[in-house]
Amino acid sequence: MSESDLRWARYEVKRQTDPAVGPYDTHAVHDITGERLHTGDPSEQNGEGLVWYIESTGYVFRRHDDTKPYNISPNEVVAKARVSTEIRRLKLQLPAECAYIVKDGGSWWWWWNRKVKIYKNGRIIGGDKIGCGRVSGLQPLVYSGGIVTGSPRFQSGLDDPTPNYVFGVSTSDLKSLADYAVDSVSSLPFPLPDMSLIYIDGNATFNSSKPLRSSGILFVNGNLTISAESNSLFNGLIYVTGNATIYDPCLISGCVIAYTGLILSRSLSTDVAEIDYDSSILNSVRQQICQYRENRSVYRVFSGISGQ
Repeated sequence: MSESDLRWARYEVKRQTDPAVGPYDTHAVHDITGERLHTGDPSEQNGEGLVWYIESTGYVFRRHDDTKPYNISPNEVVAKARVSTEIRRLKLQLPAECAYIVKDGGSWWWWWNRKVKIYKNGRIIGGDKIGCGRVSGLQPLVYSGGIVTGSPRFQSGLDDPTPNYVFGVSTSDLKSLADYAVDSVSSLPFPLPDMSLIYIDGNATFNSSKPLRSSGILFVNGNLTISAESNSLFNGLIYVTGNATIYDPCLISGCVIAYTGLILSRSLSTDVAEIDYDSSILNSVRQQICQYRENRSVYRVFSGISGQ
């Protein structure tokens, strides 16, 4: 509002009318789940409310008579513009309740061919759930002083934990939904924010000067390294499209998916590197992060139009 020259502003977001009463309005809020998700899953069709289109129209007008609508003379609309965006709900779906999940554990018995290796003071704690799950291949190689617990400790035959399976979106869409989408750890704010979705497009290394101390979802589109003496502490889901190397001391509560392999701890470790399955933490992540998020890649600004 500008009282000196009578200029005012307003914006509108239209609610869709009942189709039994009025015509369908493409400028009103509407469900576009079926248009954005093409999996063929009946639960991902229009009407399921997973993806919504939202459009807003903004007006600048001169108000000469406050008893009449903004667009009725003597009031005068001097400019208007429209913007639109989409909001999407994320999944957080694991193929099973596991502390750690890998796609392929390896196909040869030789130690160097194992995709998952747990060294001294490396601990994977599944509790009454699965310790280490995999789609196929051999179970992890556990060295002296390493620990894996769970019921069962090891489980094969899981569904393939692709990003689309776990999150319900592609990696590119996940990037556009992230709170922080960066190319390297050095581009992140430290200390890291809690309960955030962090997407790193490339290899990521956390160390003592830039420790992984946060919560939420960490997605690494590459390899992840948590260096020795980083004192990292993370609550939530870590998803790595490549290999994860996690040294002591470090505690991760929730779940880790390192798609192509894991090295946990080291033969000369002096402290503990531990991954604990925690369903309550994962449920908190679902409630606080996986609700509707704006897809910034489809934010559109339509040209302003003078008058009406």
